[in-house]
Amino acid sequence: MATAQQHPYISEVEYFELDANSDIRYEYANGSMFAMADGSPEHTYITTYTSFALIRELGVDECRVSTVEQRVKVERAHSRYPDITITCDEAIYHTDESGVDFLVNPTFLLEMLSKSTYKTDIYDKVREYQFIASLKAYIIISQDEPYIQIYQRQQNNQWLHNHCIRLRRKYHY
Repeated sequence: MATAQQHPYISEVEYFELDANSDIRYEYANGSMFAMADGSPEHTYITTYTSFALIRELGVDECRVSTVEQRVKVERAHSRYPDITITCDEAIYHTDESGVDFLVNPTFLLEMLSKSTYKTDIYDKVREYQFIASLKAYIIISQDEPYIQIYQRQQNNQWLHNHCIRLRRKYHY
């Protein structure tokens, strides 16, 4: 999940070089790098169990499910590390100038929402991810309450926004 730690303006080429040679993962948006923080226990739990459920449901032959290590290229000079990436067609990778690969054709992207990532996940990434031609849905799962938002591409290329609320008092971790 992205933190507020932002670096001064850098070019996309500089970002790729820094990210490729760093032990810390960085996202890149509009000339800025954002350090990715380690996930909370709740974030890790939800990401892990959601990934396992998706793998079990989709099967390994139908789609490839990847976690946060999968870099995704977004048009308009953005590079993101979604919490979960699902690719149901043959994965297409692009190699940047520093030799780093990133996926350009995800089918579904999932983010685990927390207080520190709320603004980025709800506003910035929703707009950015809609430019990925292969993307069928962007799913945001709250780690603090039983709440899911789904942005789904329609046949006319418009996006439908749904809210799913499970009426349960509290998660049990």
